[in-house]
Amino acid sequence: MRRHLRNLTLPLLFALQSHTLSGLLLANKGRGTLRGDLLRLISAAASDDFNFDR
Repeated sequence: MRRHLRNLTLPLLFALQSHTLSGLLLANKGRGTLRGDLLRLISAAASDDFNFDR
């Protein structure tokens, strides 16, 4: 199940991250842009410790 969720989630996150607007929109919390937040989320989702139930 976790593998299926990862296989669905990662391509979506990569598509969102590659969109031009993700580099222009400011992050909701902290500094940086949405692209930076998406990159951190991609890194977390790719790890074995990511909790998809959260």
